[in-house]
Amino acid sequence: TADLKKLSDADAFLICGAGMEAFLPMIAQTFPDLPVINSSEGVDLLPSLSGETEWNAHIWLDPVQAVKMCENMAKGLETLYPDRSEAIQRNLQSVTDKFTALDHEIQEALSSLKRRDIITFHEAFPYFARRYDLTVDAVIALEPDEALSAGALAELIALVFEKDLPPLFTEPQYPSLSAQVIHDETGAPLFELDPCVTATGDSISEDYYLKVMRENVTVLRSARGAADQE
Repeated sequence: TADLKKLSDADAFLICGAGMEAFLPMIAQTFPDLPVINSSEGVDLLPSLSGETEWNAHIWLDPVQAVKMCENMAKGLETLYPDRSEAIQRNLQSVTDKFTALDHEIQEALSSLKRRDIITFHEAFPYFARRYDLTVDAVIALEPDEALSAGALAELIALVFEKDLPPLFTEPQYPSLSAQVIHDETGAPLFELDPCVTATGDSISEDYYLKVMRENVTVLRSARGAADQE
């Protein structure tokens, strides 16, 4: 109800797109005149593995695609606020410079990894993996609230052994029981990656995205090192 109240007063609704906002048809019906700015337009989308949606919507975890998302938002905002075009373009250039520098930084930081395979908790990181030449061997749960059967756990455990114990990555916003079981059964090292969705309110700073992405790179370098020593 509170979110609907916010939308009733909004000039525009900026969305990730790629099917993430499953509630969008209801919003369009409730607010038919509300402009919707889809930040995923023109992005080279990856298919979703879950079957719940056609596309994987975690686009922002590739900084280059995140720039495209920002360009889409800027274009939509300029249409609504043509008198603010100069400020919008200035802000877009600032973000583009930061994200481009971050991309180069990540490329360099991950270029020397000898092993590049990982197993993630859910399908948040395929865009990141595609950009930085990583291989996602498996996804523990295609849906975050999915309860794995004993058979599914057994298959994942067998795969972890087959792939020579690649690191397992959980996410801070979800329980990690299944990953913990796989870790306990195989000894594969367990780490945490943040898909940049955990901050709320005052904890979101201007450089939140940059900070979390750099922390993820540090974790990946440590994880691959730990896995290589097993």
